[in-house]
Amino acid sequence: MAFDFAKLSPKKTALGAPHFSDPRYSPLAFDEARFQSFEAEAGRLTCVDGGNASVINTPNLSVQLVRVYRNEFDGGERKTSEESEFLVITRVEPASGGQMLLKAETMPLNGPKLLQEDLAFDWADATLAQGGFKASPSALGAVARRFAEWKMACRCFNPVRDGTLQTSVTNESIFSRKAYAESKGVFSALAKTSSLYTTTGLPLVSAVARLAGKRAAPWVYGPLCVNSQPDHEADLFVAKLHENATHCFRFEVKRGCDALSVLPALAFQASDLAFLGYPYGLVDADKRARVPFEEARQMQGVMRQEIGEGAWREIELDSCAVDAHDFLDRV
Repeated sequence: MAFDFAKLSPKKTALGAPHFSDPRYSPLAFDEARFQSFEAEAGRLTCVDGGNASVINTPNLSVQLVRVYRNEFDGGERKTSEESEFLVITRVEPASGGQMLLKAETMPLNGPKLLQEDLAFDWADATLAQGGFKASPSALGAVARRFAEWKMACRCFNPVRDGTLQTSVTNESIFSRKAYAESKGVFSALAKTSSLYTTTGLPLVSAVARLAGKRAAPWVYGPLCVNSQPDHEADLFVAKLHENATHCFRFEVKRGCDALSVLPALAFQASDLAFLGYPYGLVDADKRARVPFEEARQMQGVMRQEIGEGAWREIELDSCAVDAHDFLDRV
């Protein structure tokens, strides 16, 4: 029997209200009075993003190539840019009391050394482990990238992170608070995706777009809630940055700061046809921070030559325990 694809058509659903499962976020009922319109204006912004890719991945050893990048624009003019590249080498090591640790050291390749200390996590750390399983060594590549992004933001004026200002990993809030203290201007973040919902099951960003109706953009709506989460020092909004854009975005600003102090400059950058409605500073940061698969493979070749064929065969034997999915993807 053929499937009735008409069932996939969106149902006419009431907007409901913003929904947050964490009680430290007190939702505010939808109210059109919390829309604010504004004009796009040139201004200084520094966009920060990072990327990482696996070079070696075994059950007890991971090597990740990490790149963190920032650019500074004043209106449409690029003023400066900076890039930091490093390797994250993580091993599983025994600790006292029968515990096992994930211990990572960083090896600078290019640009400023952002992480000065080695990282160590219990492999059962709840912020890393998923579904009750122990965290793999490769998890620390993403952790080091997140920490380094915050460190890069310390060097910025009006830093804008790709994503949110929420910290989710043990000790990450130490890096976020240092970034808030040392950076200049107003700290904000713009997320390309959002997993927030309303009480009726609608995506929260989509619900705000429906509430906006034909309201002329650029506009910002919020705050969405009263946020008392100590490790997420942010006020949450939804913003549409260009009149002809399809997308609205989750926007966050450091708690207590004025969202309209940076949104006009973001809207000024949001007219690039490559992604209408999304600031080109963030497009550039995403592109420059990304670590392509081929680049990671080239680094793998360098390591293979350095450590010798004998040692590399041992690594390949260990990697067989975790790379079967990757092998099938290439078949």
